[in-house]
Amino acid sequence: MESKQNSQSRVDLAALHAILDKTLDKKAVFGTVLSIQTPDIQWTAAAGNLAKNHAYFIASTTKLYVTAIILKLKAENRIGLNDKISTFLSPEIMDKLHVYKGVDYSDTISIKNLLAHTSGLPDYFEDKGTEGKSLLQRLQFGADQSWTFDEVLEMSKKMSPKFAPNSKNKAHYSDYVELIIHRQNAMFFLMDCMRFSLNF
Repeated sequence: MESKQNSQSRVDLAALHAILDKTLDKKAVFGTVLSIQTPDIQWTAAAGNLAKNHAYFIASTTKLYVTAIILKLKAENRIGLNDKISTFLSPEIMDKLHVYKGVDYSDTISIKNLLAHTSGLPDYFEDKGTEGKSLLQRLQFGADQSWTFDEVLEMSKKMSPKFAPNSKNKAHYSDYVELIIHRQNAMFFLMDCMRFSLNF
């Protein structure tokens, strides 16, 4: 005989799925996925044009995961927030990464700069590229696509940095902190394409 607790869980999950379905407005929200993981419940459901195993942008939510992992690596004494990113990245990646007004600041950028958006690095996702459109605009116009690490690196180096690292009262929403995670803790392999910006 099924227990009351199991029956209640089933009812609650059915109600959750109904709520999930209601989030679709077919104007701004076309698909959604919800996952609940507890010792007693392992449940994932999808609605609309998404399936449970689809990859999709999680936008600013990424910052929470990235910051947590960076602080975990710091707690394990594997990195320091003031460490220069050149400690972890190859000379090829660092080459002309941040050239502002003729001065190469690439080797002065710290992990803290990346977390606080004070490196001045461009935002490859929202800033306009050489074609006059940002990647965000391309996606909004229906050009669904992905980018490799090398492609993003090339795009970013063609853009102009916003300011010198640690410029007073300046911050710009971007940065490359996922690179540090990948290099220092490759087993996580968090971002397959090693996106630079915290926009994802």
